[in-house]
Amino acid sequence: VRPDGKPLAEKVDAKTKAGTIMRRGIITGKMGTPILTACRVLLQEKLGCIPIVLDDGTLVGIVTESDFARLAVNVLDKRVS
Repeated sequence: VRPDGKPLAEKVDAKTKAGTIMRRGIITGKMGTPILTACRVLLQEKLGCIPIVLDDGTLVGIVTESDFARLAVNVLDKRVS
């Protein structure tokens, strides 16, 4: 099954190219995107990560669910202390 839920037209094995199964038209963020906005998009779109790109499309990083969980732990730890 492809990331868009449609069945693959060919058999997938160790020689399958990444382009066969990768998702296209993905949601991205910019370096200046507020983290609250990125988190809301991640939750609303049910994403595991958001690639962060420059204006020319160059990938500069990825914000993940784990990043937000780590941030939440840090914030909560400071409130409890």
